[in-house]
Amino acid sequence: TRIVRVAEILADNAVQYTPAEGQVTVVFRTDGGAFSVSVTDTGVGIPAAEQPRVFAQFFRGANAHALQPSGSGVGLYLAKQYIDRHGGTIAFSSTEGKGSMFTFSLPIRTHIPTELEEVLGRM
Repeated sequence: TRIVRVAEILADNAVQYTPAEGQVTVVFRTDGGAFSVSVTDTGVGIPAAEQPRVFAQFFRGANAHALQPSGSGVGLYLAKQYIDRHGGTIAFSSTEGKGSMFTFSLPIRTHIPTELEEVLGRM
């Protein structure tokens, strides 16, 4: 499902831009009427000047492009589109050179796919 795809996009980005000695953490939570998934990494982070464009189609940070020149820049754009269409929110915090945290939340009324737990369990 698209919700599973959002979790995969966030986790894939975290792994791709975190050095081998770094850390990626995925947390799945339910709280009242919502569930959320947070992906935190100790990777390259996103430069502050580029953060306002992070969900723009085809956007890639300069440091991300230097590490992985072949990316398309559509993953975070699609993630935001999927979450918005399901009535949720997606946000992030990031410090260049220290890492990022991306979190999406959806109302429980949205179907929670069993595949999401399976995907997260494999990470």
